[in-house]
Amino acid sequence: MGEFVGVDLHQRYCLIVRMDAQGQVLDRTRVATEATALHTYFDRLDPMAQIVVEATGNWMYVADVLSDRQLVLAHPWKTRAIAAARIKTDTLDATTLAHLLRTNLIPRAYLASPEIRERRELVRCRARLSRDRVRLKTRLRALLAKHGLMVLARDILGRKARRLLESVALPPAAAAVLASYLRVADALTAELRTATTQIEAAVARDSQAQVLVSLPGLGAFGALLLSATIGPIERFPTPKHLVSYLGLAPSVHSSGGHTRYGALTKQGDPDARWMLIEAATHAKRHQPFAPLYQRVKARQGTPAARVAVARRLVHLIHRILTERRPFVPEAQWSGRPRGVMVQ
Repeated sequence: MGEFVGVDLHQRYCLIVRMDAQGQVLDRTRVATEATALHTYFDRLDPMAQIVVEATGNWMYVADVLSDRQLVLAHPWKTRAIAAARIKTDTLDATTLAHLLRTNLIPRAYLASPEIRERRELVRCRARLSRDRVRLKTRLRALLAKHGLMVLARDILGRKARRLLESVALPPAAAAVLASYLRVADALTAELRTATTQIEAAVARDSQAQVLVSLPGLGAFGALLLSATIGPIERFPTPKHLVSYLGLAPSVHSSGGHTRYGALTKQGDPDARWMLIEAATHAKRHQPFAPLYQRVKARQGTPAARVAVARRLVHLIHRILTERRPFVPEAQWSGRPRGVMVQ
């Protein structure tokens, strides 16, 4: 027996469909997406009723409001693949979710704890601030190019380049725009410093991040980003599961006895995947990654070599998090492959 509740979530309201174990719809209703309204509706239901919400939009708020309930988080891409329909309405979406939950066909997403979600917010904020600063550098170069000027420094916001920017002669409107961009750059730099300090403090409270810092090319930001993205390492039985979760596995097309491997699936968190590729760029100069990088580069080119090193990093991440011991470049006793962690 039991009841199954599908919630089609929107910013201002939810469309809720409740059904029994036989698929009979018991209730369809629209509820405001705020704590009082949600509690008013769900408090009158069976406490054992199962509830499903897609991992989109403001699902975290609803998950916190219904934290004392049996809540299932549905993977939105996979749910749509299972239940694709030509006609799409809020009611049909909520009904489909309830049916999939009733028949145990919901593709579940990981329901992260509030602590992990807090860390994710920290690292994602810093990543966005960093991207905004990169875009601002592009705008600065474009502004100068309009007036036949060029800054040869790699970092247009570095000290020497900054002195040049402050002394350059531009028409009044362009000078005002340049001054505005520089003020925004100062604000972004200050916020990045604050975010970095907060991340370093969070790493000190995260045992997984403290282990990941030992890997080449990560640092505090990368370690916290990967720790928050992965969550408990016990979720992944093997390193291959973790590689797939992070979107570093090749897509596979198999039909009629023929199998073809294509581009990366690129599923999962794009920030975590970017971080691993960046770390691979640094790690390729160190053991045990250098021989792998050179070997793959000779056969398939630089991009493929960087991805191969990133995958090797993920295998090591799985191992060091499972054993809770930091990475050391060279094994210190026999019977271990090169580049594992030992103490």
